[in-house]
Amino acid sequence: WLPKEKIVRVVAPAEGRSADAQADEGLLHDLTLEMGDELDVSRTLENIGGSKEAYVGILKVFLQNLPNRLPLLGAYLDASDWEAFRIEAHAMKSACANIGTRRLSLSARSLEMAAQERRDDYIREHYPSFIDEMRQFARKLETVLAIGRVSTAAKPSRASEADLREL
Repeated sequence: WLPKEKIVRVVAPAEGRSADAQADEGLLHDLTLEMGDELDVSRTLENIGGSKEAYVGILKVFLQNLPNRLPLLGAYLDASDWEAFRIEAHAMKSACANIGTRRLSLSARSLEMAAQERRDDYIREHYPSFIDEMRQFARKLETVLAIGRVSTAAKPSRASEADLREL
């Protein structure tokens, strides 16, 4: 953590920006318009030091990793492995927070806490809506970013097979 008075931002002049930087700026404008309050672009940019290129990269990595991560939650749910479920929910919470989707981060946190407390009834009730919300968010984000998904290498669990088909 740095005090605000110690933070120095360096901004290149507009004419010196690369085409990629200009494209990233346009993309971030589109993200702000299309994602609305689902994605806090300005706050996340501030948290990562203002690099639009880095933020777009983080969003793409999030989308590329998601099809590999969602099946893990389903597999751990199928196995009633609450500690592994907790760890994966924690990772999802952090990933969502890192890209600026507070709502999904809080949902993942609720699942994480329920797993820590071994409240499988809560998990089984809220897991399906969390997966649905993640799918909807990912579809919308993919549309704005216009990138293709990476197919999963791992065999999905019973609970997550449908999750991946729907993603």
